[in-house]
Amino acid sequence: MRRRIVYGFFAFSALVGCSDGASDDGENEEQRPDAGGFQFEGSEPDARELELCTDAPSDEDALRRLHGEVDNSVHELITCGGAQFSLMASLLPQILASNEELLHPDVLAYLPRSEPPFTSDGMGAWRMDPAPGTRFLVEFLPPGSEPDAAPVQGDLFRLEAYFNELAVVEAPTPLVLATTARDVPHRFSMTFSGKGPLGDLLPPETFESGRLDLDLSSDDLLALFSYQGGDAPLPDVGPLAALLNLPIRSRVEVDDEHRGVHYVARGPADEMSDLLRGEYVAFVFDTLTASYDGITLDGTAVDLQFESMGVLSGRIDYVASGDGVEGARVTSDFGQGGAYPRNLWSCEEE
Repeated sequence: MRRRIVYGFFAFSALVGCSDGASDDGENEEQRPDAGGFQFEGSEPDARELELCTDAPSDEDALRRLHGEVDNSVHELITCGGAQFSLMASLLPQILASNEELLHPDVLAYLPRSEPPFTSDGMGAWRMDPAPGTRFLVEFLPPGSEPDAAPVQGDLFRLEAYFNELAVVEAPTPLVLATTARDVPHRFSMTFSGKGPLGDLLPPETFESGRLDLDLSSDDLLALFSYQGGDAPLPDVGPLAALLNLPIRSRVEVDDEHRGVHYVARGPADEMSDLLRGEYVAFVFDTLTASYDGITLDGTAVDLQFESMGVLSGRIDYVASGDGVEGARVTSDFGQGGAYPRNLWSCEEE
């Protein structure tokens, strides 16, 4: 029998449905709190605690399969959240690394570079296809724009996109960097004639002198290229740091016939600096509905967040409806952080 999952989302600030393409078939059962059966509060996993609100064991099994599909989809938020964090944290390093005169390839070879697998769709979105039938789109918005504003057009990851007639006039050679103490700053200088196509994303005073000087040591470069959010200060990259204040929004489009999963998830814009500093992405949806063989699960997220260490926190409360399962409930609780939740099943009191 074909399974069908239908999600309805409103006011959704999340990255739902991304997958790294890996199958859960070979997963170690011990990694999942309730693998292989229900997790009932105050009873053994194989107890029939739902017999008061399910007509038959087959109804309970169908409800479990439905919740398993939803659980897998929510788990995949971890992959998408990680991809978004890597993209945001790598913006400034990728800009500097885009010009080989500024940072020689021999220097880049010793830096911990991260280039998430996103490509431009030509319409302002950066796209990743993490699994068949799944598209993950990230859009950067102009500073101070409304959440529904048109995205920035152009390659934000290229230094030349911000400056017209850019020329690097001073940069340390690989030999100089290798033979100088790691905490000694080096001058990186460039000149330009004015704004490039994306120059309006930088502070206006950036272009007054026609020159940009950055003083960065080897330690600074390592810190910049290793940055993954948090409270640690970034090295001084001058006006380029303003780019981290750009709002960023994301969208996932899923049309997976194999799994029977079809939905579109959208999220309002948040400034990258806030997300990176807080090391989380909040997930908010007013409705989450999954359907299978006449059974429906409606879910409500409570403080659900992707945490930068690669887990989810918070919980999702589900209520089941349909023939044979009316009144069944399940709370998927990730606590303060977990890859999978503890699932607590119960029956709605009369």
